[in-house]
Amino acid sequence: MWVIVFVTFLIILFTLKKFLELLELVYSTKTKRVLFTHFYFSLGQISKSQLLILKKYISFYNTLSRVQKSFFRSRLKWFIKNIEFKGKDDFIITDKVKVIIGAAYTMLTFGFKDYKIDSLKTIIVYPNIYQSPFTKDYHKGEYIPKYKAVLFSWEDILKGFENSTDNINLAVHEFSHVLHMHSKSSNDISSILFYDSFKELSRLIHSNSDLKERLLSLSYFRDYAYSNEYEFLAVLIENFIETPNKLKKEYPRIYKLTKQMLNFNYAGY
Repeated sequence: MWVIVFVTFLIILFTLKKFLELLELVYSTKTKRVLFTHFYFSLGQISKSQLLILKKYISFYNTLSRVQKSFFRSRLKWFIKNIEFKGKDDFIITDKVKVIIGAAYTMLTFGFKDYKIDSLKTIIVYPNIYQSPFTKDYHKGEYIPKYKAVLFSWEDILKGFENSTDNINLAVHEFSHVLHMHSKSSNDISSILFYDSFKELSRLIHSNSDLKERLLSLSYFRDYAYSNEYEFLAVLIENFIETPNKLKKEYPRIYKLTKQMLNFNYAGY
């Protein structure tokens, strides 16, 4: 008898799960938002020293509500625990390194339901600009999809957080590449929303010659943004994160689609 009860229970759970997934898909298709962003069976906790680092360097965290902050810390804990960090050229991986880099990823994916993506496994950190073992060129940062690895210059990571209004943030830039690549091949609801919004954004720009010309003629986006679609998206997200009000004023439609892409509904955005 207990076997029948157990099997029935599993069937009910499976049916409920599928119903919720369908409900979420319908909701997201209509509203362009994720229905269930934050749901946790338990919340992870970072140490007091890690929290001090987080508060000092990540202004986004300080704008969140008390409950949102607990969600942020839990996601950051997951990142620190599950992503492998490697130091190169005698660089030492410290809590400061893990918290700042992890917080950048957590901030960028804070509107995602599915933030535990399988396209990122390793963070490799150099003290400063380095010669890539993959391209043999010199870089400040790069994402290598084949190895699910992001490489960073720590010196340039810090610069990105020391000036929060220059629209240059190396961690945000490279993690934007990770999310872009991941969204092209994944079918979780967050990736679908991200990629569909990016395609809508691309259509908007390419179909509007006046907007495209204005983007090219003004200096709000740095020149590097026009290298290709990947760089444009990464630079756009840097601008969105650092100067959202200016982006909203200058390009309200682009701002709206970027906000939709990241499912970003937090104070200041």
